[in-house]
Amino acid sequence: LFAEMRDKNYRMTVVVDEFGGTAGIVSLSRLVEEIVGPVGDELAAIEKEYETISENTFQIDGGMRVEEANEEMDLDIPTGDYETVAGFVLDLLGHIPKQGEQLRYKGLKIVITEMRGMKIEKILLTKERHAATAD
Repeated sequence: LFAEMRDKNYRMTVVVDEFGGTAGIVSLSRLVEEIVGPVGDELAAIEKEYETISENTFQIDGGMRVEEANEEMDLDIPTGDYETVAGFVLDLLGHIPKQGEQLRYKGLKIVITEMRGMKIEKILLTKERHAATAD
């Protein structure tokens, strides 16, 4: 399969089973990963998912997992039907935010600093000194 995909310059192909049904989809990158292990993610692993701006302010990647954010920045984001901080924000808002949109949650000021289409890329989190109840 690898040789055929390489020779025909296919990046993705549909795998058909013995009955002519679709068995799945294979991408060239996933096939290579199955053969040699993870590739291309080495640089992504080095890139931190957050940057400390000050003692109480962090610029974070929207895809950062809630558990990791809670542990790394001593936050108390609840678990829910989401895995990432962006998912938490979407759950709170109930809509796709615009860049620059702000909200507060139990002593956290949350600012959407970067959007890509409908995806929350970057979020500025500030732990406010005098925590208030949820807005």
